[in-house]
Amino acid sequence: MKLKHLILALMVIAFAGACSEDDEKDKTDCASAAQTLEPVLNNLLDAATAYSSDPTAANCTSYLNAVNTYIEEVEVIIRDCGTQQDISQWEAAISQYESVASSLSCN
Repeated sequence: MKLKHLILALMVIAFAGACSEDDEKDKTDCASAAQTLEPVLNNLLDAATAYSSDPTAANCTSYLNAVNTYIEEVEVIIRDCGTQQDISQWEAAISQYESVASSLSCN
């Protein structure tokens, strides 16, 4: 359950920083990018929940795939929409999930 709370907290950070008012890039594109992150986050939450309640190799692999997909999507948002202020928040989220991914052993 703690993992779910961590993921939800990161989701709040992600959406809060997706497009600041100082962002000089196209806000419509940034809003679209943030919207595409929502199903990725939902998938990540579902995979984390499944793995925490039933830590099988299959659920581990699903969780690992969901973590990697989340990282890839956040990297796109950083590239396309990140302001200097937001980038550190996004990079912190990526770092946490890279740690999660490296700690999983899906044998």
